[in-house]
Amino acid sequence: MTGRDFVVGDLHGSLRLLEIALEGVHFDRGRDRLFSVGDLVDRGQNSLGCLQLLQEPWFHCVRGNHEDLMLDFLDDGHQYGSGSRHAWLDQANGSGWYFELWHERAYLEETLVPILRRQPLFLTVPLPDGRQFHVVHAEIVTAGYDMGEGHLAFWTDDTLSELPGEMERTAFVSGYGDVTTFRNRLLWGRSQVLSLNYGAVPEDELLGMRPGLSPIYCGHTILPGPGGGTSWPLVLQSHVLLDTGAYQAGRDQNRGLTVAEPLTGGFWFFGAP
Repeated sequence: MTGRDFVVGDLHGSLRLLEIALEGVHFDRGRDRLFSVGDLVDRGQNSLGCLQLLQEPWFHCVRGNHEDLMLDFLDDGHQYGSGSRHAWLDQANGSGWYFELWHERAYLEETLVPILRRQPLFLTVPLPDGRQFHVVHAEIVTAGYDMGEGHLAFWTDDTLSELPGEMERTAFVSGYGDVTTFRNRLLWGRSQVLSLNYGAVPEDELLGMRPGLSPIYCGHTILPGPGGGTSWPLVLQSHVLLDTGAYQAGRDQNRGLTVAEPLTGGFWFFGAP
């Protein structure tokens, strides 16, 4: 019998909070599946433990920008250029956990990193009732869209198959702050959130579901949980934003881990235990 599918927001090392969340939704490791929007590592207390989830048969993940920065560091700046190799070391990125590893360093690099390299940039997942949902870290917006143009351009479910061919096209990536390859929009883009915040696009063009485009579960931009004064979860043109700052749980009652169930449309929020 088919189990349930769940999607979880950015973990950032918050393994204990994830365990609480899985218990709260009655997750069955023998039947259910958990999809992650990426950013398993950095800032929180157990990045290594979150990376170990990649070995679980029920866990499925897309690459986040923090994993991309980590791999770029390990690859001597291959992805972003040699000058960017040390970007991951910025204190704000929270990579100190890696340098505290001793015996586990070889295990991480020899066992977990090869698995991490195989994680896709986006996923499309069919549901038992014939619908589907997508998973990406930041956003799926066409290369021609930029904040401030006053219009939006998106793929639909029928045209998302064209996405791999767009990866090396250049585009300005809002949130990344530069013209770069379009693949980085999937990892870094914040054009929709920034457009909403700055009024660059009318709210009625941004908020809610977009016809012809199934839910896209994403993270990357920290937003308040329920009771934070904004809609939770925020939905912008079919993008369902799930990052509610799990690693900050305990510092703020509106920070925690958000879990979604695409088939039922259910959402749960788990704050500090």
